[in-house]
Amino acid sequence: MKALRRKLARYRRLAMILLGALALGLAVAAASQGAPAEAFSMEEEPPAPIAQYASGTLAGVFSCDSDRFFLAQKTGVKLLDAKGKLLWEESFSMSKPVAKLSGMVLAVAEENGKQAAVLGESGLMYHAKLSFPLISFSVNKGGCLTAIEQDKDRYMIELFGPTGSRLWYYSFGEENVFPSSADATDNGKMVAISFLDASSRTQGISSLITFMRTEASEARKSTDGIFASVEAADQLVASITFMGDKLLAISDKEAACYIPSASSAKKAWTVPFVNMADRFCAYNGETFAIAFGDPMLNTDGAREESYVSFYNMAGRKLGEQALDGKAQSLSMSWGAAVIGTGGAYWAISETGKVLWKQSAVLDTSSAALAGNSKTLALAQSGGVTVILK
Repeated sequence: MKALRRKLARYRRLAMILLGALALGLAVAAASQGAPAEAFSMEEEPPAPIAQYASGTLAGVFSCDSDRFFLAQKTGVKLLDAKGKLLWEESFSMSKPVAKLSGMVLAVAEENGKQAAVLGESGLMYHAKLSFPLISFSVNKGGCLTAIEQDKDRYMIELFGPTGSRLWYYSFGEENVFPSSADATDNGKMVAISFLDASSRTQGISSLITFMRTEASEARKSTDGIFASVEAADQLVASITFMGDKLLAISDKEAACYIPSASSAKKAWTVPFVNMADRFCAYNGETFAIAFGDPMLNTDGAREESYVSFYNMAGRKLGEQALDGKAQSLSMSWGAAVIGTGGAYWAISETGKVLWKQSAVLDTSSAALAGNSKTLALAQSGGVTVILK
């Protein structure tokens, strides 16, 4: 019994490490495709900032295919234009805010708390009051918030619509089964949940991805609205994201695409990993980027260097680029990724072309491109800097 408890504790630690890197810490940007980023010359030092804001406790800076960007802090959210001008501010108080973006819809939630706010470019869309402390969440460009909450040995997944009303919930409790990620389609009619399964029915550890209908008329056709489940054997699925009518799943071993139908879901393709995935960003419902770090043990083809790879939703690699260090932040906008590696930040197109790279005066925890790559917003240890390229 003690050996089993140690084994389960190890699995939970591994899961939390992976989830911390790929779930709570991620800014997921899924929006319509914009124009490609423009190329800029290499620079040793960044140009003078056009605006600066005190940081407080940052959740980060966020933008997707827009000439505006969000600044999320523990005191609220600001929307700024590409010149750093404040357009509006929504105030609230969170001690440990976590923020995620889809299109230009931003969700900010209190880590292990019961409050969340969803905002668009026009301002606050709604505040959501959660039933139990939050452990993970997602938001989509339709304004739907999907929250995973925990109450002692039970879990609840709640779905809030674009006006803030609770559309659906699912409550369960099963020993050694833990929800790791959940997401809803843009219309809120379907929810997918990934579970970490370390129960006695699995040898070792596996993940289970469950697809559920949320409309009452459809949910009545099956138990709890569940119409399909797929197993990812010997994997920790840390993040799932709907990309149109497909579901993208990121685990510790691979990226996989699942296509749900009326009564089932099939795996369309996989991209096996040879290095560990440090950061992930979905973009525009059609492409995604993964920043890789340390080589995986006993894996042929593993690389010693860190790098970023871009893929489309057919599973085809679009481009790749080596980095000078592990990615600490990754976001996408205007057909390009901006990546912070601590000592530098990079702009890289989806085809893997370096558009520009320059040193960072301070460590960059979050970065966003706004205004067709001509403005770079950096969340740094000393505050937020807005740089006009």
